Amino acid sequence: MYVRSIPLPLFVRAGVLALAALFFLPVAGALAQTQSPVAKRMNPPPVPSGSEQNRLAALTEQLNQNTITVISGNTNGTYLYLAYDMSAVLDDGTQLRVLPVIGKGGYQNMIDLLHLRGIDLAITQSNIMSYLKKTNEMGPNIDQRVAYIAKLYNEELHVLAGPGIRRIQDLAGKKVN
Repeated sequence: MYVRSIPLPLFVRAGVLALAALFFLPVAGALAQTQSPVAKRMNPPPVPSGSEQNRLAALTEQLNQNTITVISGNTNGTYLYLAYDMSAVLDDGTQLRVLPVIGKGGYQNMIDLLHLRGIDLAITQSNIMSYLKKTNEMGPNIDQRVAYIAKLYNEELHVLAGPGIRRIQDLAGKKVN
């Protein structure tokens, strides 16, 4: 954006400057009296008493022992909804916590399961495990490092075609990508 400068008389410029100063001085004073967000974060929280500290430490330990993370899909896919549903059904608050984590798809979920700390379960397609076993991309014996737990559902497949295609058989002999 470009602004064209227009020469103004000196008294007009001085008046505009004085009005701006009157407007910003109260704001500057108020800002000087408030603590910045960074300064607020730097203040340590109050230290709880000994018994309260023990109770909080026990709660922290219990929650961490009973929490599993499920890496799912992105926000547009069904995997995230599935992980959320697992959390809604299984998570009881303290005895078992299920934390859904947004993932980047089945292949990346396997990489994250194998290499990221804190990822306990991954939702992926069954053919990805077969591919990783065949290629050894994630190392040998992947089936001994990752356990298949359950088939969750049959994944939907949508075939979209242009005009003139009414059945799958109409694609015979045509270039399909």
